[in-house]
Amino acid sequence: MSNILMRCTRGSSLLHRVMQIPALRSTIRPFRRAFTSYQHLTSPSSSSQPTPLPFLDTASNGGNSSPKRSLRLELSTLRQIRNDADARQKYQCVLLTGRTIVTERLNKIRTAQLKKEKHGNNAPVDPASDVRSCLALYCTTQSPMGVALPTGLPPIRYLSQKEMESICGYVSTPDDAVAMLFRLPSSSSSESIARSPRTPALDVDRLLILDSIADPGNMGTLIRSAMAFGWGHSRNNGEGRGGVVLLAPTCDPFNDKALRSSRGMALDVDLYSFNSEQPLIELIKRRREFEKQNNIAPEQRLRLLVADAQSDGSIPVSSIATQSSSSSRPTSSTSSTPIWLVIGNESRGVRPSLRSIGERVHLPMHAGVESLNAAVAGSILMHQLARPTHQASSQQQQSQ
Repeated sequence: MSNILMRCTRGSSLLHRVMQIPALRSTIRPFRRAFTSYQHLTSPSSSSQPTPLPFLDTASNGGNSSPKRSLRLELSTLRQIRNDADARQKYQCVLLTGRTIVTERLNKIRTAQLKKEKHGNNAPVDPASDVRSCLALYCTTQSPMGVALPTGLPPIRYLSQKEMESICGYVSTPDDAVAMLFRLPSSSSSESIARSPRTPALDVDRLLILDSIADPGNMGTLIRSAMAFGWGHSRNNGEGRGGVVLLAPTCDPFNDKALRSSRGMALDVDLYSFNSEQPLIELIKRRREFEKQNNIAPEQRLRLLVADAQSDGSIPVSSIATQSSSSSRPTSSTSSTPIWLVIGNESRGVRPSLRSIGERVHLPMHAGVESLNAAVAGSILMHQLARPTHQASSQQQQSQ
């Protein structure tokens, strides 16, 4: 069933029709949330402006709705945003749920404010750390935020435990019932791929390419690891540029499970998207042609590495920095070598068109273990292939 949905280019309309059949509704529902975002990940929105949130619009205009009716509308809209990619695209915002994720986002906003106070008003502010991106904050009176709040936040909305659980979905403990409505970053930073697909610049030197990743948990974990190991952001303190490519069909990185797995870092990472592999292959060819025309040293030319569960004919990741490849590349350090790493679908792996133009790389494992989870393997590979400057700075922070 999942393969049928992933292959269908009109997934949203098909799912809508199928969901009307009671006998199939329970079978389809688990796949609906993960794959209805297919068109939004690969097609720009027809409108550049988000639809106003109905409950905020009603409150600001003093609407005729009663308080109870307004609350029902608010809770219903929040559930739609958490569960449905259509609603996230419509309102261009996400719902962050859980105390850990919300607290970390508040700390990022607070840190950005302190930095701006220190360096003056001219200091740039990442939209993912901008207090103006926080549209609403929710918790219960029994479990307040308990952290130093940034200035300029909207008033906290206190709801009952039952109401919080209805908008948060899974709540491990009553204390975890915290939520934040957050605007998707604008085009000036890590813009939402659901709004306007982009392609990475040719000078990106660490790029994670996720080929048809279907599981939101894997998606979130890979995004979190990309940020942790210096692959996910174009502003890495002078250490080079990074980003994450989503090659369709793929699950939504702003899916509730994906956001929980990434700890909200899908808002921070530089995301790019491609409808098919052909535009990505053309980009790789242009990069290689540019390097050839400008006589870039072989050790400084792009290496496209394809993660492979099979060791036959592939390169152990531990030897990437020292071992020559089949293309007779000179021995070199990865410090000056741009690396684009492809992680494939959980069941099918990397598609053949990308495998044929890249170097296959594997993680040596003990006998009896055939493969690792896509997120685990991708995270280890990113750590092994991280810039040496990133590894050194991480070791220095741990020693302090």
